[in-house]
Amino acid sequence: PVRRPLPTGPVENSPCLRLRIMPPAPAALTGLEAVAYPDFGLFLWRGPRAFIALRCGPIGQNGQGGHAHNDQLAVEIEIDGVAWTRDPGSFVYTADLAERDCYRSVMAHFAPRRGSGEPARLLAPFRLEDRAGAKLVRFGDDMVGRHVGFGAIEDGAIVIEDTPGEGEHVLRSPEDLARLWGLILPFSPGYGRKG
Repeated sequence: PVRRPLPTGPVENSPCLRLRIMPPAPAALTGLEAVAYPDFGLFLWRGPRAFIALRCGPIGQNGQGGHAHNDQLAVEIEIDGVAWTRDPGSFVYTADLAERDCYRSVMAHFAPRRGSGEPARLLAPFRLEDRAGAKLVRFGDDMVGRHVGFGAIEDGAIVIEDTPGEGEHVLRSPEDLARLWGLILPFSPGYGRKG
């Protein structure tokens, strides 16, 4: 198998607090219906031309996270059949554990990050720590979720850092998004395959 090191962060700039994703045809975002699967931790907007999914909730298997990834608050976006960002899949389960962990890493997902650190430890091939504790705050016309996977006390103070960058990034293509967020793993359409 081809081995790739885990990305250490976005290729260009640091992720900022606000991203504006501008599809070539803004009308593609009309007619979206909100659909929630709270017990699974999946929240969707789907319509004739667009699909948006957000992950926020339990990690499964009674909190052991056997099949879970570090994808809390990750977003998947498909517009007019073009994937702007998507979950990379699992690639393999046991044949190559290091490669599997690359696919489980927060760095493989369009999700909140703090440097190259993980919001929860990948404890074993079929175990993920639930340190992130993701919770849904609101879902409907918009979605607000939170997790505390990067919480830290620093020099006797509580530090909240939403963004090391400044301003707003306007993204007009899936490639812009992949470059900004450092999404380099190829999609795995099935066990042991990369797309």
